[in-house]
Amino acid sequence: MPEAPKSQNLLVVLTWIIVTLPTAWGLSYTIKNALKLFHPQPAVTSPGPSASH
Repeated sequence: MPEAPKSQNLLVVLTWIIVTLPTAWGLSYTIKNALKLFHPQPAVTSPGPSASH
């Protein structure tokens, strides 16, 4: 198999970087937001009777 020119190898590496970086960012963003579904939310309580009346 003939060896590819160095410029072509560089182009392939740059293309992979251009594709991988936004994909990795999107995946991490999605996972971070999905994990919020599995954390317990603080209980919402209504304020008690006010002492100022």
